[in-house]
Amino acid sequence: MKRIERLTSIITFLQSRNFTPIDRMVVKFEVSERTIYRDIVSLHEIGVPITYEQSRGYYILDGHFIPPVSFSEEEAVALTLAGRLMKRFSDNKTNEHFDNALDKIKYALNSRQKEIVETITDTVRFPALESGGKKENYLFAVQNAIIKKRILHITYLNRLNEVSEREIEPIGLTFYSNQWHTIAYCWTREAYRDFIVSSIQKLNQTALSFRKTDHITLDQYIMEILNYPGD
Repeated sequence: MKRIERLTSIITFLQSRNFTPIDRMVVKFEVSERTIYRDIVSLHEIGVPITYEQSRGYYILDGHFIPPVSFSEEEAVALTLAGRLMKRFSDNKTNEHFDNALDKIKYALNSRQKEIVETITDTVRFPALESGGKKENYLFAVQNAIIKKRILHITYLNRLNEVSEREIEPIGLTFYSNQWHTIAYCWTREAYRDFIVSSIQKLNQTALSFRKTDHITLDQYIMEILNYPGD
């Protein structure tokens, strides 16, 4: 990657998140810390208001104008393929929002890139993935609860075909065995449990904030508890 391309990419990368540690940029751009520091100084010199917060990282002050986003042909291909896969691995509500976002992205493409996107849309299929699958589930509702830290009331059907009512605080989503799972603290069991999203029979989104204040992270659960049987 040429330096001018990296400088532009650093702006986009910083603008796409609240805080970015220096080591995250080192990994992203495959250069040394010293090079990243030099790039940040260069961006400062041309007026990009990059600032730093101790223990959190770098960020760009709100209100800074960034030119319209442009995409390479390779990026247009990647986005389109991701959109095709979304049709199988998400529910209808999530797909609807993704389609709207993708339309906005396509608006920024040039004529050649739009032709590529249309060709991929017409000629790429994932028959083994696109057949079957439960489309109406609560994936979007669970995502929303994780983001807003809201308690969910669910009716859940476990692997033994037993139905139970649960009050849960979801901390993350993971995908394995061709299923979306939410890891959540279950107040009924007073422990973290692994719930298959498509096995949720009913879901009530409450306005109640999480009562538990010391949740583990999803990574901690995956590393330490994933082998524990869910219910």
